[in-house]
Amino acid sequence: MRKLALLLMVLTACGQDPGKAPGPLQPVALPYSPEQVGPDAGAFTTKEGRKGWKIAIPGGRPLTGPAVHDGKLFLGGGFGSTEFYCVEAATGKILWEYKTGDDGPTAAVVEDGYVVFNTESCTIYTLETATGKPVWSKWLGDPLLSQPAVAAGRVYMAYPGKDGSHHLACLALKDGKELWDDPIAGDIIAAPVIHDGSVYLTTLDGTLY
Repeated sequence: MRKLALLLMVLTACGQDPGKAPGPLQPVALPYSPEQVGPDAGAFTTKEGRKGWKIAIPGGRPLTGPAVHDGKLFLGGGFGSTEFYCVEAATGKILWEYKTGDDGPTAAVVEDGYVVFNTESCTIYTLETATGKPVWSKWLGDPLLSQPAVAAGRVYMAYPGKDGSHHLACLALKDGKELWDDPIAGDIIAAPVIHDGSVYLTTLDGTLY
């Protein structure tokens, strides 16, 4: 089975030009045991002294971008996967793994000790960043095409209604309580953007709200 690698490069040597193209990768000793992160774990350094690591995420699926917070990376296992991972940014060690009830975990967002993501099939999840313990989940609609946004203790999520309508919901980060839900005349496939107390979003028909 093919596997995709999550790759992180960290510039460690002083005085080097970050914009300079990296040289050939050279293997270096792992600072942790392969059993901690899987058999395909590996560390490397470039000719210029940049060091990094890689781990293979099982399944060989295209991956969403990770969220980074407080020395940890958070990412799903890709379309068709039901796994969501927390990885130590410095070493690549998998700190915890959570299995969702349906597939396709999106890119995540992190705030105040919570990580939030949704699945393609219909559900939004909130977990504790420290442990991966589920805090709350909520079925919204099928399919969920955009990822959530989080700001000031609130989660903003677009979802389709059963009657073909489209909605933007605002939920409390800590418990998932619905704060408001507004109909939107268009399919929302990109994450909302929050700034200075306002919510901005675009729809598939070319409208900016």
